[in-house]
Amino acid sequence: MLRTVLLAVAAVIGVIVVGSVLIAFLKVALHLLFYVFIGALLVGGIVFVVGKVRGSLDR
Repeated sequence: MLRTVLLAVAAVIGVIVVGSVLIAFLKVALHLLFYVFIGALLVGGIVFVVGKVRGSLDR
């Protein structure tokens, strides 16, 4: 009986630990994805503006 209770408590603690690690990993991954997306938008905007400026200077 005691072994079953200890096993159940260990399982609950394991689920809590794995869940907290997973949440921390997902937060880091989503922040990284967000910053990569913003960086891509920034670089794409700069390329677009430079292309427009070069096109207007060639005329």
